[in-house]
Amino acid sequence: MSYEKIDRNKEILHKHRQGKTYSELAYEYHITPTRVRQIAQHERTHQQSIPYRIPEIEQACQEHDASDGMYYRILNALHDQRLDTHNKWTRLSRGEMMSIRNIGEKAADIIEYAQQIAR
Repeated sequence: MSYEKIDRNKEILHKHRQGKTYSELAYEYHITPTRVRQIAQHERTHQQSIPYRIPEIEQACQEHDASDGMYYRILNALHDQRLDTHNKWTRLSRGEMMSIRNIGEKAADIIEYAQQIAR
């Protein structure tokens, strides 16, 4: 799923929680009310899910003397962008990493090191 659709889906759920109906959102996004309901349900489920454990990132954090907080920050950031499944995180460039919310220089260094471990 593209970043645009991830953002759109989060936005749909947010607007629905603010009181907009499925029909209003369907008109706004040019999709059916049924599809709006499906997207909202999928987003609710995703927000309640737990990020997958990534042993390579855990090892990289240990080797970089990073805190547990850094490890969980990275996991949550990758999970929010749906990059924690199917090893999608291993294909990120440095620029893509830096564009992810809550990923800074040190976190990007850790992810790059974890990518090398994963290979």
